[in-house]
Amino acid sequence: MTEQDILHELDETKNKFFLDLEHGYFHTAGSRITLFADKSRWAIVMEKTGYGNRSMSIEIDICYYSNCLAMEEYTLGFNNTGVELFSEIDFQNIGKGFELVDTEARFITIRDKKLPIEKDENKYKEKGIKIRDYDNPDHQIDFVALTRYLDEQYPELFRASDAEIHKYLPADLPKLMTIDKWHHKTYWEIYDSNPYGEDTRPSTYETFQMIAKILVTKDTTLWKPTLPPNNDWRNWPEAGSL
Repeated sequence: MTEQDILHELDETKNKFFLDLEHGYFHTAGSRITLFADKSRWAIVMEKTGYGNRSMSIEIDICYYSNCLAMEEYTLGFNNTGVELFSEIDFQNIGKGFELVDTEARFITIRDKKLPIEKDENKYKEKGIKIRDYDNPDHQIDFVALTRYLDEQYPELFRASDAEIHKYLPADLPKLMTIDKWHHKTYWEIYDSNPYGEDTRPSTYETFQMIAKILVTKDTTLWKPTLPPNNDWRNWPEAGSL
């Protein structure tokens, strides 16, 4: 278990999924990285929450990189799973129009918690969340805006639980730390580098170099990033654009 072992695993993309904050079918809201390690085992769990415009649901997308992953499909190279928080049928119960919230709908239930649906457009604007203007003459709150607003209001409900994360990890694998803000680069699964020219392999920049060092040493005080954090969804405007 060396830093190079970990970075090589991150760079190896065949049939694996690296966290994509600007996926064309997913309107990203929140994101997080959780690190686990002991003397011989390690795991990096990257997750994002948002609205899937194909599934029409609120989901958590989870990517695992590990040397001890207990995921049957991992033998075939796949390393991701998902958690559905609010289904297409649930949205049908509060929706009116295409991906728009009925003005009469008052609540949305996430993890058995009844959350109020904010209707004041100014509250969204204060957070930099735009309400969809096309095909929306009555200025209804849209599903994407609602997802992002609620994620920021109740982040603890929109992150994977310990049980959900550990579903594919050894139960006794210790958690080292959680990272909520970091510098991220898009890394395409089917390329060794970004097709637009810049080499974006995780091994080439500070974030994952530092993460690898933390996993090997178990010293969380080594997390001292100098690159500006950019994983906030506002920095990825093309998310969900397909």
